[in-house]
Amino acid sequence: MEIDTDRFIIKCKNMCFTFGDTPLLQDVNLTIYENEKVMIKGLNGSGKSTLLNLISGLYKPTSGSICYGDYNISFINLDSLSDKYLYITQNSNILGGSIYENMALSTNYDSELCDDILRKLNLEKVKDATPNLLSQGEKQRLNIGRALYREQDVYLILGDEIFANIDKENIHMITELLEHEFADKTVIFVCHENIAYKFDRVIYVEGGFVKEEHSV
Repeated sequence: MEIDTDRFIIKCKNMCFTFGDTPLLQDVNLTIYENEKVMIKGLNGSGKSTLLNLISGLYKPTSGSICYGDYNISFINLDSLSDKYLYITQNSNILGGSIYENMALSTNYDSELCDDILRKLNLEKVKDATPNLLSQGEKQRLNIGRALYREQDVYLILGDEIFANIDKENIHMITELLEHEFADKTVIFVCHENIAYKFDRVIYVEGGFVKEEHSV
């Protein structure tokens, strides 16, 4: 099924998610508009990451629905769905191969594009390094680099505590970079603390409920 990307609105309608006997999210009604920049905040265990995983199609609602435009994502093949978004996690999973292969997630890569992204992320000095020997902060910047490598092909950027293990100086630099690179994308970031990214709205999740939304 082909999603209409000219009308990329995300809608959660009466959405609930239960794990075993435990309700994790309850009666979520939420609309995120095309190219909107949204922060999801809340305490640990409040349901922030669960909401992000539901929006990405990694989890399916127990009841209610999530739609991209008019398409209920529960009925879309996950591979087709994931072609539309990038998901940056706080877990920098490093694979075998070179820095370039890790960034492109392929043995076929555009070396000029990789070099440009490494420069932007202040990682030029590690381009010939063994990836699993990088520091945790460098691994996370490489993880963000994967999203920059693919960003031309997608419409939605999802991020879950993406600045974990990154020092403050690089957080400031990367924030400005992501604002520029993702200006024409829909962006949804889970954040425990405030960051300098220019969000349009903040959504609070508390005890499994979306409690409040407001502009920033």
